[in-house]
Amino acid sequence: MSYQGDLDQYKKKLRVDPRDHDTRFNLGFTYLAKGDMTKAFVELETALKQKVFKESKSEPEKVPRGFHILFFPKSMVSEGLTGAVQKAEIIPLYEANSQNHQEKERDPNSLFGKTSLPSKEQERVLYYLHLSLSQMYLQMGKINLAIEEGNIALRLKSKDSSLYIYLGSLYKITGEYFKAIELCKKALQLDKNNFVPAYNISCYYALLKKFDKAIAWLRKACRRGFADFSYAEKDPDLVKLVSQEDYLKLKQDLIK
Repeated sequence: MSYQGDLDQYKKKLRVDPRDHDTRFNLGFTYLAKGDMTKAFVELETALKQKVFKESKSEPEKVPRGFHILFFPKSMVSEGLTGAVQKAEIIPLYEANSQNHQEKERDPNSLFGKTSLPSKEQERVLYYLHLSLSQMYLQMGKINLAIEEGNIALRLKSKDSSLYIYLGSLYKITGEYFKAIELCKKALQLDKNNFVPAYNISCYYALLKKFDKAIAWLRKACRRGFADFSYAEKDPDLVKLVSQEDYLKLKQDLIK
């Protein structure tokens, strides 16, 4: 498989905005998929730093003493990104170039080791890392790994409704529709006015051929603001629903 087109596209975007960490993540993951571990290491490490700096609202040159970053030794990246993540360390920025930083006492069972990094900062870095890994695995077609990393991200940020929706979409790919439904229901508990999880639940019930429930949830989505029936009628998940009499009635009722 050739990745040159994707690489060129991401590089072009970065020439316009070198601080676009999402594009840099994609560039790093593409290098990883291509097998170019050295370039993958450089881009992923840079992207992660940029992401943390942006969220902490600090410029790299102004980061306070003691702020830590995730550190991927290059020798570890050769084992693959997942292996590198398992062995990665959080080290102080001002010690990043020190030859002695590996001599510091670290807990071998902790990704962060014994560090002064606040727990909230640790969780934020790990959240970005695992979500990015999940998205990478999704792009590579490794759905089970994408789900595994997505669930780790969810444990780190359990009040983010969009994560439940994202995970639901992954379980849909594996055909685990009931899990997808439960995740979207949790998303609705967190964001009651969002029509997306209600719409997705309608899709999952339609795929299960439970058309009564699919219509009921589509109605709930409409109550929350969904009104694009042309979109629904093109949605492959709803292809068997939109021909149902109850769907046509729902559409007519709402168009009136």
